[in-house]
Amino acid sequence: MMLKVFLVEDEMIIRKGIKESIPWEREGFEFAGEAGDGELAYPMIRRIEPDILITDIRMPFMDGLELSRLVRKEFPKMKIIFLSGYDDFDYAKQAIQIGATDYLLKPISSAQLLEVIHQVAKKIRHEREQEILLNQYRNEMKENLDIERQKILSSILSGKMTMGEILEEGEKLEMDFTASYLNVLIFKGFSTAEHVREDSQSLAIAADEIKMVMEEEPGILVFDRDENSWVFIIKGESQKEIEDRLSIAKLRLKMIMEKYPKLSYYGGVGITINRLTDLSKSYSKANRAFASRFFCEQDRIVDVKEANRLVMSFNKDMIDIKDIDFSIMSKKKAQAFIRDGTHTEVQHFLEEYFDSIGESAKNSLMLRQYMVMDMYFSAISYLKELGKEVEELPKKCQRVGDIASYVISIEKSIEYLTELFIAVIDIRDGCAHKKYADMMNKARHYIDANFNDPNLSLKMVSEYVNISSCYFSSIFSQEMGQTFIEYLTQNRMRAAKELLRNTNKRSSEIAREVGYQDSHYFSFLFKKTQGMTSSEYRKRGQEES
Repeated sequence: MMLKVFLVEDEMIIRKGIKESIPWEREGFEFAGEAGDGELAYPMIRRIEPDILITDIRMPFMDGLELSRLVRKEFPKMKIIFLSGYDDFDYAKQAIQIGATDYLLKPISSAQLLEVIHQVAKKIRHEREQEILLNQYRNEMKENLDIERQKILSSILSGKMTMGEILEEGEKLEMDFTASYLNVLIFKGFSTAEHVREDSQSLAIAADEIKMVMEEEPGILVFDRDENSWVFIIKGESQKEIEDRLSIAKLRLKMIMEKYPKLSYYGGVGITINRLTDLSKSYSKANRAFASRFFCEQDRIVDVKEANRLVMSFNKDMIDIKDIDFSIMSKKKAQAFIRDGTHTEVQHFLEEYFDSIGESAKNSLMLRQYMVMDMYFSAISYLKELGKEVEELPKKCQRVGDIASYVISIEKSIEYLTELFIAVIDIRDGCAHKKYADMMNKARHYIDANFNDPNLSLKMVSEYVNISSCYFSSIFSQEMGQTFIEYLTQNRMRAAKELLRNTNKRSSEIAREVGYQDSHYFSFLFKKTQGMTSSEYRKRGQEES
């Protein structure tokens, strides 16, 4: 692609001479336009967007310096060559301040000017190549951003950051938290119990699509929460805009999940707040609504009011204990929570569980004892499934005979069950950690065996271990202490250094052997990661030997 050159010169003879004396196309340039002063030139430059601007300094109406200031502001990458008939230091000084690429004194021959233009063109092409390589590198390192985003979300929700700190850290992570109003949506996709295994691949595909679609939606910030679940921060300049964006988000999520009939989903919406530092309040409400998934039908996204209404609707007619249908208090709710719930949801779940049977019923000591015992045995049963023993629980949760002292009030019951459930979740997550370690070993062996495949990607490896790419990225970093791309690059660089030390192969050959189709990108990456060029590394190795 030829670079475009635009000429601004008030002396027609000089302008005509420059235009006609250089064989532009043959030299690889397009002479894109000309003007006699800056005022005429500026709108033309805005329309044409040349790569190189050649301008005289002193001209009527608008001189070259003023024109260049305007151009530099709108097109910071455009290269500017100044022509001047005045050997004046002040002009040169101003040209340098504006960011001139070159400053040439008249008269100048066409051959001299062409030589300078070629030098400028070389600089442009080098910068563009570096920008392409840098963008490629940034895209590869994008998974680092996802991990850092998870960290900043945790800090925001814990209330440890001021508004200024949130905005500053957000800017580093390419996330703009600025908004007059905000709300939180927690969303999770999952397989129904009878289809868990066969639908894990569908779930991974759906998860990747959800993340991609929601990241493109304006006014929504996307954060990974855990496997196949996300936190979406909805931004708006009015409460109506928040409501509109929530409606769009719900519709987008529903449309994606409907493509997979064997998958289900649930979402919880928080409250709209107008202070960034109050985001944790909205998240807490969203989490409360999200915890209602254990009591309600699936495939819906609800706020706290809707969640409470749905939970209470199960038992709205329960007044007397003798009328209670104990089948409603199915063990499945507690079992489902123990398998899938998180620390932050425990108290919300338990409160919803007790509220669901009605005020009169939950005040019954006999019924509370029944409920607590029921959940205790659900927890112990799940521990057995994991191959764990009751002795791994806190002492107060080990003996069934001690339960009587913890059911004297609803508060005591919830306090006891909270400790029990958190202990079981910790044991569950410890087992999951072992499972993840095994999965990472499988992934690592696959990467080690295929690192020189130029098509090897995060998505390919995540499909090999059968989980979504976004969750795989998070687990990989957690288990390995580095991102997938860092690990892959480390493998490739190690192999490249070995080839540089022990063979006479050219860098382009080595690049292909270690998995890079673009030798320029290999060279760029080698210098970035090793602190020297491949040639310098080879030379240093020869000197040391």
